[in-house]
Amino acid sequence: TMASGKYIWFFGDDDMVVPKSMKIFLQFLESTEHPIVIVNSQSFYLDNVIQTRRMPITQNIIFQKDNNNDFLSSMAGYLTYLPCIIIKKDLWDKNYNINTQGTYFSHIDCILRAKLSSSAFFYADPIIKMRLHSQTWTEKHFQIWNIFYPKIIWDADGFSNESKNQVINKNPLNKIKRYLSSRAYDRFGLKIWYQFVWGSKEISFSKKLITILIALTPVWILR
Repeated sequence: TMASGKYIWFFGDDDMVVPKSMKIFLQFLESTEHPIVIVNSQSFYLDNVIQTRRMPITQNIIFQKDNNNDFLSSMAGYLTYLPCIIIKKDLWDKNYNINTQGTYFSHIDCILRAKLSSSAFFYADPIIKMRLHSQTWTEKHFQIWNIFYPKIIWDADGFSNESKNQVINKNPLNKIKRYLSSRAYDRFGLKIWYQFVWGSKEISFSKKLITILIALTPVWILR
């Protein structure tokens, strides 16, 4: 709220600028009429670029004000990476919902709210680089991706259920494959099963039995 700039751009403390990209991009920002800009990015580790384009798109895309479903289905997964978002500050202030803090995706909720009344622009050239193996949410991975993220997407007003389903199932906890992959990465076990599965009214008893067996399966077998 203290900031006075025209735009908000959240930068991670370990993100880097793609060399020679910023000057051109700032010139674009000066001339664009779109209040929301999503920029492409690279991923790197140490001195090596691992992905030259995290979004494998080479052409800029304009999402008009009424083109919300395409925006959701094509961008929602990528928007989990907060620093890809540049948005006019007044639009952020107007649409940010403090009640979504703690979900790890309050920025997605804000952008989706803002998109309903605004156009958005996807800038295909990578501007920033994301460092791999630095995520800090591993301990809450299961809850974040199977509870928080689908809730943010499915609670978004103004978007079709079809476009939401293209992003993520409304209740991933009913998908056995989610448990298998989570267990393979050692992000699902008995503690998490008791916390999120056992007491859930949306999961059948038979699936609870199957998932507790998955929770007991040695990680190396599924990996």
